[in-house]
Amino acid sequence: MDEADLLADRKMIISGGSITCLGTSLFLNNCFHMNYNLDIFVKDFKDVYLSDPIMNHYCSNASQTKSITTINGNATMTSKMELENIPNKYIINYLLLIKCSNKFSSIFQDLNKIMKDKSNTVNNFSLTAPTLEELFVKLE
Repeated sequence: MDEADLLADRKMIISGGSITCLGTSLFLNNCFHMNYNLDIFVKDFKDVYLSDPIMNHYCSNASQTKSITTINGNATMTSKMELENIPNKYIINYLLLIKCSNKFSSIFQDLNKIMKDKSNTVNNFSLTAPTLEELFVKLE
């Protein structure tokens, strides 16, 4: 799927012997309301709301798509096989519409400002583009 997305300018999806859709990756992503995924990594739960004003400023109502996932850090095992000192980390995920892509530079600049402020625990972020495979799954 990734090779087709990179090599072909236009994609045609055929289902049941008829053309389901035809167009560029951007066109297909817009037509089927595909989203970018922005993940922001924080160490302390009190900081999970720091990014909401930024997201709502640049992509209206982005905080409505927000989800928070807890991940466990390195665990130390005791002799009784109990977990000790498991620091939790949090991933804040926003689904951003394709039409917000022209605002990504400003979003990244503001997130970098938050990361430089040592009074919070925001330490990283990543953006993932929608894939052709996700589009196929959505069409099924």
